[in-house]
Amino acid sequence: MKVGVDYRMRLLSEVARLDIVCGDCGRRRTWGFRELKRMQGMGIHTLGDLAPKLSCSACPKSWRRAKNVAARPIWRADAPSIEARTAMSQTVERIISASLAEAVQ
Repeated sequence: MKVGVDYRMRLLSEVARLDIVCGDCGRRRTWGFRELKRMQGMGIHTLGDLAPKLSCSACPKSWRRAKNVAARPIWRADAPSIEARTAMSQTVERIISASLAEAVQ
């Protein structure tokens, strides 16, 4: 499996699910939270660590060893972006300022 240079060191905890496709037989699988958590329990914490472990179980174990698979990570959306965090902190500051102004009056 080929993993992009930018993704090799990304943690499995950043992935919501992993879509896996076999290039030989076309079999598709989706790994969700349970499978990704199991991999972390086995000591596999990054996509670069996971890549050599993936193979297609539907393909016969031939000379290419069913390793022609591609994985597409779907990243977690719950990590707020820098812009969202900045906007949130500005909103909280406005609310606190308004509350303090009311308390002083």
